[in-house]
Amino acid sequence: MSIGTSWKRFVRDARSAEVRPECRRRSGGFTLIETLLALFLASIVLVSVNVFVFSMGELWGRGGDDRLFDRHVNGVTRFLQNCVDQATAEMRPEQEENGGRLASTYLSSPPSERGFGDPHITFELLESPGIFIWPERPLPFVVCYLEFSSGDGLSLLWHSRLEEGFEDDPPRKTQLSPFVEDLVYEYYDPESESWSERRDFERDTQGDEILPDRLRISFASEKRETERIITLSANRRGALDAARQ
Repeated sequence: MSIGTSWKRFVRDARSAEVRPECRRRSGGFTLIETLLALFLASIVLVSVNVFVFSMGELWGRGGDDRLFDRHVNGVTRFLQNCVDQATAEMRPEQEENGGRLASTYLSSPPSERGFGDPHITFELLESPGIFIWPERPLPFVVCYLEFSSGDGLSLLWHSRLEEGFEDDPPRKTQLSPFVEDLVYEYYDPESESWSERRDFERDTQGDEILPDRLRISFASEKRETERIITLSANRRGALDAARQ
């Protein structure tokens, strides 16, 4: 029913509801028609406002998933890159002097219930990140292993070197993102100035796995797909920057 038709019916009903002129009081108040007219106009305004508000809410809801997805992707990417950069910054000179690892991001196999599994990208942090939930108080010297599974997304396995059973007990697991659908290892060849992509680790002449220079992480939701890059090899960061130019 249109507003014009509703208005005609309203005026007709209002006139039939009027009291007789001799019974009308003119004390400065509103007549019945004036009161009903005000209510009718107010109802039209409220309906218009509600239509506008709910329309804006629908538009906001349609774009809300995309915004939340982008925030999630950016948050996971920043967290991982910050962890790698922090691990690199925390590498101490005595590591090299004592014959330890020359980089704080490397490949290692975490302990599991069946012994040791496949090599994982590993980094160590002096302090525990806030997303890790400890059974007691947080411990320092946290070793983290990056794990990707097509059914579970991207996760971190982690435990502290100060824990009893560090060498034998499986680490804990924290899921970073269920939206990661692919993980590609990228290697940079400075001689050919080119990149190669692999889904398994490249090996050297002795058959040992080589840490990739960067990771390409693919995120996907029902509506969107996007990719992010995580740089791993800090000692070759200059070559990576040069390759991007």
